[in-house]
Parts: sequence; structure tokens; C-alpha cells
Amino acid sequence: MESLDSLEKVAQLQLPLDGRAIPLSSVSRFMDGEGETRMWRKNKRRSVAITIKIQGRSVEDVATDVAQLLNQSNWPPDVIYSFGDEFERNKTSQRQMIYAIGLSLVVIYLLLAALFESLIEPLIIMITVPLTIAAVAAFLGITRMTVSMSVYIGLIMLGGIVVNNSILLVSSINRTLLPGQSVEEIRQAILHAAAIRLRPILMTTIVTVLGMLPMVVDFTEGSGLWRPLAITVSVGLSLSIFVTLFLVPYAAFIYSSRLNRSRETI
Repeated sequence: MESLDSLEKVAQLQLPLDGRAIPLSSVSRFMDGEGETRMWRKNKRRSVAITIKIQGRSVEDVATDVAQLLNQSNWPPDVIYSFGDEFERNKTSQRQMIYAIGLSLVVIYLLLAALFESLIEPLIIMITVPLTIAAVAAFLGITRMTVSMSVYIGLIMLGGIVVNNSILLVSSINRTLLPGQSVEEIRQAILHAAAIRLRPILMTTIVTVLGMLPMVVDFTEGSGLWRPLAITVSVGLSLSIFVTLFLVPYAAFIYSSRLNRSRETI
């Protein structure tokens, strides 16, 4: 078949019509110009897909900038735009992650309540979780870091990691406390338990943070997936040390003091 390398040859193509052939030029007009090689339709509308390659930035940041640019543009009345299905699925997954974080906290509390046979001590242990998450959120806000899917995964990981040090500390406190102790004896026992657990808490936290360090300082292509997770876990663990060593013993002291007073009253 002869190649169609000019408009003239295309115009001379024959179309069958009522038993005879007519040239294509009799029913159409040809113009030389640039155009698409294919036509795509979605929901019966002509559509154009624009793909953006992202490097060094998160998808959410780029999507925000693109949305602002599109909103500032003057479009014809019959033109609409929307983000792709993958981006919408990502937003839905992020909303589901929020529920997953809440569910993980409930599961952790129920497990601790069963292990310690108490409803109050698990709350003392889990003081570290909401405060650590709040501190991480403040850090992300200060550094203007986007809350991506990796950040949510890191927060779920923190929910299970930061309670480990509190569990060890509260268990050590329970072993040192005795019924009928005075307020001063309770205070000394808690301080002694905290001093004993100080070195293991620091060692485990520092080792975990150092293990995350290569991902934290990674700026290569593709690091946008794991770097936010590593930053979230590292910052959360570092800040949880202060909560574990100060607030958890203080909460345990208040609870133990009131528990002994109620026993004396009885």
C-alpha cells in the first residue's frame, strides 16, 4: 500500500457511497498543524491526561501547587479538570489511616489492660502515645513537612514502639512498691525504678534512631516514600524519652499515692 505522506494523498482517498466512490476532500477540509495522535474519552467527554514526574517533593505538595495553578487559569466554560484516580485513592487511604491509628491505640490499651489487670495503669503507660504524636505533629508543622502516607505509617509504628519503654518503667515501679508505704517512700521507690531503667531506655531509643538515620539523610530519587516515615519515627522516639522519664513516673506517683490512701481509709 502506498504511504500517505502528504495532505493531497489523504484528500484523494476514496470513500464508498451508494455504490460509487467519492474523494475524501469532498466531505472534509484538511489543514496542516499540530494535534494529538490519539483521542481519549472519559465519561463520554474528550480528555487529555497529563503526567508529572516528581522528584524531591511529595505528591501532596505537588498536587497543591497544581491545584492552585489550575484555579488561577481561565478555562473555557466546557472545560473541566480533575486529579487522577490514583491520587484520589491515595487521599482515601490517608483518611483510612486515621481510623487505623485510633484502632491501634484501642487494641494496645486492651492488651495492656489484660496484661496488667488494671484499667488505670495502661492509661499511665499510654500517656506517651498522644503526647508523642502531638509533638511529632508540631514538628511537622514547624518544618512544613507534608503529612503523607508514610507519616501515617510511622505514627502507627510509634503507637507500638513508644509504649515499650513505658511498660518496662511501670513494671519496674510495680516491683519496687509495697503496700502501706508512705508518700515519701513511694516517691523514692519510683525515682529508684526510673534511675534503673534510664540506661536501657536511652540505649534502645538511641539504637533505633541510629538505625533510621540512613533513611533520614537520604535525598536520592525515591526517598520521598521512606524518608518521612524515618523522620516521624526518629523524632517521635527522641521526644518520647522526656515523656517516659518525667511524665510517666509522675503519673505513677499520683496513682500509687491515691491508691495507698484509699487502702488506708478502708
